[in-house]
Amino acid sequence: MLGACLDSLLAIESPALEIVVCAGGADASLAIAERVAAAHPAHVTVLAQAAGEGKQAALRRSFERARGEVIYLTDADCVVPAETLRRLVAAVGEEGVDAATGPADPLPEQRADPWVRHQWATVRAVDRGRPPESTGLLGRNCAVRRAAIEATGSFRDPVPIGTDYHLAKALLAAGRQIRFVPAPVETRYHEAIGPYLRQQSRWLRNIFLHGVRFGGRSEMVAVVRTIAIGWAVLLWPLGWWRTRLPGIALWLLLLGAMARARLGRQRTLEEEANLAPVRRPRAAGFALGFALVDLVTWAYPLLDLARRSRRLRW
Repeated sequence: MLGACLDSLLAIESPALEIVVCAGGADASLAIAERVAAAHPAHVTVLAQAAGEGKQAALRRSFERARGEVIYLTDADCVVPAETLRRLVAAVGEEGVDAATGPADPLPEQRADPWVRHQWATVRAVDRGRPPESTGLLGRNCAVRRAAIEATGSFRDPVPIGTDYHLAKALLAAGRQIRFVPAPVETRYHEAIGPYLRQQSRWLRNIFLHGVRFGGRSEMVAVVRTIAIGWAVLLWPLGWWRTRLPGIALWLLLLGAMARARLGRQRTLEEEANLAPVRRPRAAGFALGFALVDLVTWAYPLLDLARRSRRLRW
């Protein structure tokens, strides 16, 4: 995806745009970035990322090399439309806020996949109710005023996971404003459940790891509630010998209600994004399966938090 990401940025007509890439690993990312930089030496700077360096150190080194007054952050697996970059940078550079963030849509070739649609519909449902003033940043699609980053020292802190959560909370703690702008990037959504579980677990763990420092008590309570609901509903059937048929019937009704809610979100997404609808019997089956996956997703972070070796796992 790195080549497509850099191509999308280089296609944006802006003489002030400079691209700083920190790349490494065994997947030829560094070589790809260096080839692009060789073809566009005036616009692209490449930093070699050392093994084990982590995202926070990569952000810090890239920030030190950047010269612009507005810093736009994205990931190597994203395609950035020109309009998205323009709107987020304009919010910071022209409208006076200190940071702006937007959503992420799946790649066009993924949008027929039912699992990807389920994730996308959930994201859309959350974003649909977001106010203009945001309490968080999406690290793959956000713009931040350089002076705000320097004032908060956000990239200097050691942050093994949760870099964008830490940055957002540091900005808010310093009285800085974050604007939500409904201008998406396109990114590769997880097509397998395993990586999705690890991603969701990491996002919830971030709140525990940084929430105390930034006074995020309400967010931490919400995470505890989510984990508790996940475990309670998953373990519910094990008590069949006490609840008998009424208990199992109630559990099935609860799963049915969860599936119906997910089916409704998917129908709304299909209308908004002009997608061909999944046939109802098949869609209902997917929705029920995804409801069970969501319960596992809610419960899973407890396993990572309980083990020191997995607490900071990316």
